[in-house]
Amino acid sequence: MPEGSKVFVYVQAIPESVPSKAKSFVDLREATTSFRMSHSSKVALERAKNSSSTNNVIALGHSSILREALALGADNVIALPLCDDPLVQAERIKEQMSEDLQSSSIFFVGENLDGPFSGSSLCGVLSALFDISLEFDLKNEQKQLEKNGSVVLVRDDGTRAFNVNIRRLGIANSKELPQSQVIGTNLLERKEPAKNSETIGDRSPKEIASMISRRLRRFTV
Repeated sequence: MPEGSKVFVYVQAIPESVPSKAKSFVDLREATTSFRMSHSSKVALERAKNSSSTNNVIALGHSSILREALALGADNVIALPLCDDPLVQAERIKEQMSEDLQSSSIFFVGENLDGPFSGSSLCGVLSALFDISLEFDLKNEQKQLEKNGSVVLVRDDGTRAFNVNIRRLGIANSKELPQSQVIGTNLLERKEPAKNSETIGDRSPKEIASMISRRLRRFTV
């Protein structure tokens, strides 16, 4: 693989829980749901990082898990809408790609057997949509790809444990993500301070009395 080339990793967002009123996958869009990254996606991200030390590894996925992708070593991220159809997801990926990358892109995709669709189905669609070769990384070997333009299905044996790199938390939290595509929360989501909050702190007795008085008036009829 040429040094400095871009490598894309699809990371799958898995809902931590499904609302009792949800009757279809689309219902998750209207609910407050927490998401996690699939284990297979973490394996694929690690595989992409090890393919070459100088590659620009870009994670593609739902906004709610992209900070985790950065903390796990991705150099950059691209937000995608939440999809349960591999064809629709692949089309959204293609919309984010420049024309010069569409025929020479390298994708790593985990098996994602616990996702709304399998990694193999997405690999098949990406291969056809971008007209690139499909490779099976059955042994998860640390070999380097010889050419551009391929999608690699990465095997996940489920034995590897992944932890975020605490040295990358600053990078992960400083990344601006499109809020319109964020559904729910994740453990690395930034906590913004409440606006216009009133605290006692080092206030004078007069200021404290005034603050309590204002709060009490809210409960008067």
